[in-house]
Amino acid sequence: MQIPYDSPILEAALIYARNGWSVFPLHNKRPFEFIAQGVKSHGYKDATTDEETIQAFWTYHPGATIGLATGSVSSVIVLDIDPPEGHYSLKELQERYTPLPDTRRASTGNKGLHFFFAYPSDGNTYTNTVGLDGLEGVDIRATGGYVVLPPSKLYGRLAYKWADPQTPIAKAPEWLLELINKARLQ
Repeated sequence: MQIPYDSPILEAALIYARNGWSVFPLHNKRPFEFIAQGVKSHGYKDATTDEETIQAFWTYHPGATIGLATGSVSSVIVLDIDPPEGHYSLKELQERYTPLPDTRRASTGNKGLHFFFAYPSDGNTYTNTVGLDGLEGVDIRATGGYVVLPPSKLYGRLAYKWADPQTPIAKAPEWLLELINKARLQ
């Protein structure tokens, strides 16, 4: 079965890949495990920017949403805000430190938010963190993690959308990087 090339999800996955983001197929936020045309996928570990592989992934699962492998592989750290607690926690986090810089962000299918920051080239490894700074609903997706990308829809109806896709991805605030490192050492 050949996926139509005008598929908005496939088109978006290819655009992300052309911009250096390693992508892979998801089914309702969970990675697919399959072999398609000799290409095995088991989640973010097989995320790629290779267009032929991406074509194979979405040919095998045309209904898949787009997963982005975060961290050094795609050069992004994502601050993941899960509702409803995360919205209160985000406010608390910014009161404790400083407001987040203007950066690219997406609304998730469940009224959450993803804030995208550039992965630093400082030699440190930044990894996933749940409950950043002890706050519920505020997580980090970095090396070893993934997020869902627009225009994916969860359960076929809850759409991920860019708030402003032209906004550049900002450098992560130092306080955020320090919190990620602190969590990794605990």
